[in-house]
Amino acid sequence: MADCHWRLSPRAALELLPRLDPLRLHWFECPIAETVEHWADSRAIRRAANDQGVLVAAAEIQVGTGAFQRIFDNGLVDVVMPDVKYCGGPLELLAIAHAARAAGVACSPHNPTGPVCTLHSLHLAAICRCPMLELQFDESPLTDALVCGQHPRVSQGRFPVPSTPGLGAPIDESLFVRHPYRRVPFGVV
Repeated sequence: MADCHWRLSPRAALELLPRLDPLRLHWFECPIAETVEHWADSRAIRRAANDQGVLVAAAEIQVGTGAFQRIFDNGLVDVVMPDVKYCGGPLELLAIAHAARAAGVACSPHNPTGPVCTLHSLHLAAICRCPMLELQFDESPLTDALVCGQHPRVSQGRFPVPSTPGLGAPIDESLFVRHPYRRVPFGVV
């Protein structure tokens, strides 16, 4: 899988795909922004990727079922990646996954930001029967500390869904005080 973080021009994306063919990619993620002015280019990139047996995944910062429905209706991607933090919350992610299934588009929750998001996304992915869940690892020493060392561990490529009440792990709220929120610049303008 290759995540391009919207860094490519449409031309660069189309030129890069054949060069990546020897790697036998499963998916090509966020090659260009999913903005209206790029829809024709997104469809062309999807066709080129699909011709190589590669899926196009995107839409990780879209908000609301309506935004995702426009992506489905315009045939832009093979996989949507709603993020529980951005898309409108857990119920909206469930609605998006349902709409994706109805549109013949796969759903894989976007999940790069730590253990609380992972726990939410893991529960939602299980409910929605999403085949994959993105996982952040070794990006912060606070990851295990935040959930008191009780972060679910991937075993044989699978994530166990916690069966305890709530999210499935205790949260050390004192870390929030010691590491207050800092605004992150918006990724795509």
